Amino acid sequence: MLLSFLILMVYGNGSASNYSSSFIIDALIDGKWVHQGTLSYDYHFTTKSIELSLDSNQQKGLKIRITQIGDNIDAAHIDYLALKVGNEEIIPAEVTDLDSNTDILNKISKLDNDVVDVRKRTIEAVWRNINADKAILFLNAREEDLE
Repeated sequence: MLLSFLILMVYGNGSASNYSSSFIIDALIDGKWVHQGTLSYDYHFTTKSIELSLDSNQQKGLKIRITQIGDNIDAAHIDYLALKVGNEEIIPAEVTDLDSNTDILNKISKLDNDVVDVRKRTIEAVWRNINADKAILFLNAREEDLE
């Protein structure tokens, strides 16, 4: 529990008052994982976005990790993941559940209620041919406490 609190203090908005669970978003920039932000959800599937600060000199691609944290939830699901660059919305070329080493691209490539369970898991998404200073990540997800 203390570890979750500390993670929320570091990655959250400076206090752990509103969120008991969250999705931590990190991007690989110049060979290092750089924190981009935190998204928190409730029981209903909702699409939220976060602006990513990128390095336009990187290898014309983008790799992000999304880690779901929180001890007092019963379920966490992702339905859709995409990146908006300019006016174009792009699904990832690859998405892997790092905890099970499973390809989950087909589960998150469409907003269709065919979801993937990501409770206390980390997923890694890769986009190719992205060359921009900024992009917006769209994540349709939910976090559920059954109590």
